[in-house]
Amino acid sequence: MNLSIFKDKVQEFLLFLNVEKHASEHTQRAYQVDLEQVQSFWHDLEKKQPVPMAFDTVIQRYIVALFYKKIGILCL
Repeated sequence: MNLSIFKDKVQEFLLFLNVEKHASEHTQRAYQVDLEQVQSFWHDLEKKQPVPMAFDTVIQRYIVALFYKKIGILCL
């Protein structure tokens, strides 16, 4: 998966939350913000290391980055 496909999947997921799950606006916004942060991280990572990475590698690096930012475990 690349960043472009991930962005498409995020939009599909947000639509799913709204249409199928009838999630509250607060819940939808929370997911949207979190997923936008992952997208931003991935974009920055690609600028630093233009070699394509597997999705799971990007997510692992994102979680490590959150750890170093001292994000609490309950936020993950």
